[in-house]
Amino acid sequence: MNFLHRINSWLATAIATLNAVLALLIVGFTALGMAVLLGSVDDEASAAVRIVLGLVGFVVGALLGVVIAIAVCGVIAVLLDIRQVLIDTRDRIS
Repeated sequence: MNFLHRINSWLATAIATLNAVLALLIVGFTALGMAVLLGSVDDEASAAVRIVLGLVGFVVGALLGVVIAIAVCGVIAVLLDIRQVLIDTRDRIS
């Protein structure tokens, strides 16, 4: 039983770490995607306008990415927390 508990604990830690990496990837890719999208809007625009639009797109994309990461990774974190509470309750009953 101790071996299974250690493996279960390790898997929960691995999933929590992957959840954090997923959150960073969501924020990063959303920010870069918006920067590229807004930075390449008009071929006629000057370089300064494209740079400013790219920076605005990066900031807006980062904010949007944070919201999406909170929604997606927050659900995963809550499920992991519920799992831990159930395990603690089971251990107290046994």
